[in-house]
Amino acid sequence: MVFDSMGRGRGNFPPNGDLGETQKVGREVSIETMSGVLLHHQIDRALKSYVFDQGLVNHDSQPTEIDHAVASLDEATRKEIEAKTKADYENIFAQMSACQYDLRSGQETHPLTKLANKKMTARIFDILKTHPDFIKGNVGAAMVRMDLDGFKATNDKLGHDAGDQALKTVAQKLNDALKHLRPADLAAHYHGDEFAIILTSIKPNEGETIEQTVEHIVQRIIQEIEMIDIPNGKKLSASAGYKIIRPGISDDFPSADNDTDLASGISKNFKYVSGIEKGSQRVVNCEKTEEEFLKEKGITPEQLLESKIRSQLTRPFDELFPNGIPTEVQTSIDQTVTTALAAKKSEAK
Repeated sequence: MVFDSMGRGRGNFPPNGDLGETQKVGREVSIETMSGVLLHHQIDRALKSYVFDQGLVNHDSQPTEIDHAVASLDEATRKEIEAKTKADYENIFAQMSACQYDLRSGQETHPLTKLANKKMTARIFDILKTHPDFIKGNVGAAMVRMDLDGFKATNDKLGHDAGDQALKTVAQKLNDALKHLRPADLAAHYHGDEFAIILTSIKPNEGETIEQTVEHIVQRIIQEIEMIDIPNGKKLSASAGYKIIRPGISDDFPSADNDTDLASGISKNFKYVSGIEKGSQRVVNCEKTEEEFLKEKGITPEQLLESKIRSQLTRPFDELFPNGIPTEVQTSIDQTVTTALAAKKSEAK
């Protein structure tokens, strides 16, 4: 499935709503051209798949032999394959090309980072659900939501300009990671410190489930974020949740987006658990309950409870002391956590 890195909107075109007639025609021509290129490549792939399926060539055949086999097909067979491919893909490629054009021209992108915004993410999600390769089950897909950890403290300490620069750096890291790992996927920036990714054309790595492969992809992307150097000496990370999008399942974008957002919230609940403080260590599958995640990571309910209490107590002080929580305040937080845990245990008896 080809989305041609549509998370990377660029260009100096006028907004779509401000297009004059000439520019509208230019947009239509550009979309038609891009769609035609995609369709041409898809027809080429379909013809080559046919000669493989018919045993006319095999995986040991040279490219010239494959091309010769395709060229030797009779006209009726070729036309039949071309017509079927066009019927299956022409409309979907037109939609994909329209999204690609709008992203490159700055449409439906975040004004700061130029990543796709939430509206564009919904468009891509809907296209994905109707893509023939997805419907046939040839490839998998996933929705990912990520909330940055540590961003607010950075923003409060260094100011909004530095915060904006941090967001742009995160966006660039997402772009670079996807370009290297997953060039056909979509990176998005909703608002503030909330980001999203749509992973397409997923095929499980050898010996892995699709869930394990997705988790490894997300972990590597978050690790790129964790390498960002912030002037205040603190490190960013991200709490992430994901959902496998499956053919034939009636997930719409709002429900998938909400499910993954809740999963990223579960991930954030674990950020004070020793050993999985980094977001790359606690990527959450939204199809798993909190209890299942505990068992998978070997974490006790008491550790989770402590992490939740510590998170609630620490958050306001992080905002109050962006340069770092004073030792005496941290000691007080630790004592309060201990007292709260003891009270909870007493209630449970």
